[in-house]
Formats: sequence, C-alpha cells, structure tokens
Amino acid sequence: MHRVHVDQARRQDPDSNATKGFYQWGSMAYFEIYQSDLPAKKEEYADWVIDLAYWMIDEHRTLTRRRNTAYAYEGLICAWELARLTGNAEALQKIGDVINDVLYKLTSWQVGSPNQNASLLGNRSNDPKAIGGVMNHRKEAPLRIDVFQHQMHAVILAMRNVYK
Repeated sequence: MHRVHVDQARRQDPDSNATKGFYQWGSMAYFEIYQSDLPAKKEEYADWVIDLAYWMIDEHRTLTRRRNTAYAYEGLICAWELARLTGNAEALQKIGDVINDVLYKLTSWQVGSPNQNASLLGNRSNDPKAIGGVMNHRKEAPLRIDVFQHQMHAVILAMRNVYK
C-alpha cells in the first residue's frame, strides 16, 4: 500500500490525489498496526505516519486550504501520538501546533459551537436538528454528514490523545 499510494504516487505528483485519498485511512491503519501485537516493524509504521503528516502540512498545505480539512486531522492526530510514543519532539511540536490552530478554526464552523464564526452568527438556524452540524467552508451554509463525521472523529482522537 505504502509503495503504491505514497512512494510511487508522490514521485508522479508531489501533491498526489492518490496520496491525499489514502492519507487519513493509511495513517489510522498504520497507527493501529503500531499499537497492535502484530509482528511488524513498528518504527517503520510510525515513521510512515509522521512522514505523511509532514507531507500533509508542507506539500498538501492543509493550513491554507479553504474547505474543511478535518479528514487530515484524523491522520495528523495519529502522527502526533506516534511522535509522542517514539519521543520525536520536533514532530510533536510541529504537528501539535498545526492541530491546535486548525481544530480551533474548524470548531468555529460548527453550528452551536461557543466560538461560531461570523457566517453562522449572522445566519442563525432555528432548526434544532442543525445543532452540531459542520460547514464544509466558512461561508457556505450546507451541512454535510461526511464532513461532520470526519470532524467529530478528529475531535474524539484529539480528546483521547492530544488533550488528555
């Protein structure tokens, strides 16, 4: 998987859509393998997840994306935890800073959040079913279940690992 979706894909295109599509799923799978009892080269899996996190930050530039990037934080939080477990202080700091910045921003895109953005504050919904919904863009009202699921999973991972 890694050879095809990461190594080969990034050689063909440094900001590969194949790598982007594989990113969070691969990172979460590698994280689970690292924590398992499977006979595997654990350090290799940790290195792959941290390398992918650096790719997501530096090449895919998740900090500058205008749409909801919660999908990326599912993988970044796994990378942060692996950096902590392996004693990689540099990765811990870099990935942790990105997680803090973006999760704060993304929670402002959630209906009912204490720090709702200006778009939500200016367009309040009277529908109680909208509470908790997450916008895919800071100025676009439609709420998508997949965006909500990625964001809530990232928040759960952050609460379990980063913000214990």
